[in-house]
Amino acid sequence: MQAAVIRFHSRSVDVIKSNNKAYDRENNTLKDLSDEALFERARDNTTHYYHRVVLEDFLFHVVGQEMIQDIAQNGRAYYFRDGFRDGNNTPRNPFMPVEFSVAAFRFGHSQIRNEYRLNENPPTPLFHARDSTRGGTLRGFQPLTPDRKIDWEHFFELPVPGRRSAQHAFKIDPTLPAPLMELPVPVVADGVTSLAARNLVRGRTFRLPAGDRLAEKMRRDGKLLGGESMIIRIQSSDQHPAVCDFLD
Repeated sequence: MQAAVIRFHSRSVDVIKSNNKAYDRENNTLKDLSDEALFERARDNTTHYYHRVVLEDFLFHVVGQEMIQDIAQNGRAYYFRDGFRDGNNTPRNPFMPVEFSVAAFRFGHSQIRNEYRLNENPPTPLFHARDSTRGGTLRGFQPLTPDRKIDWEHFFELPVPGRRSAQHAFKIDPTLPAPLMELPVPVVADGVTSLAARNLVRGRTFRLPAGDRLAEKMRRDGKLLGGESMIIRIQSSDQHPAVCDFLD
């Protein structure tokens, strides 16, 4: 995916360069954009389309159109509810709350598969448990070899005749795939190979409130989807094996 975004940026550079000129006042002529201006325009274009993918595709599948429309019409319920300007209408930089980056957004870990089919070759494992010496995994930081060229039909429902079934992400749940419970040692130099344990330690380091407390706050505010049944499910999460192992 990163390679695809890089290629999109490079293509944006080519298109913008061929269709845009800068006005040279001294000579009253048009000239090519400077390298800096060209890069900035290409970056803005790439960022714009990335935001569209997040808003129109990713969020649609994760939280649904109803919630997207509610936020668009009524604004955020938490974190800069009135926008990113203070009382003097002075712009403030948006930020990502640690409650989201360190905790909430990690729901995606439960959606990961043990292995992925990249193309017509056999599926490639995510990791080899606690072993980085064996090749042929998706650990990253390795050259993109020809046998790993991505056939996007395996990842997206493309509108093409005879397309293959895409490998959808797993549903969000409280479990992690086996490779994330035994991470390769070089990825985790401190020796803690369980991602579940690492997430709990990080949450404690940032002094994040427990999930059931956040859910209770959202319930009182009328912002919790699922109501009382969701509260019960969250409160019972401390019985999950990963949590019990960490606390023991």
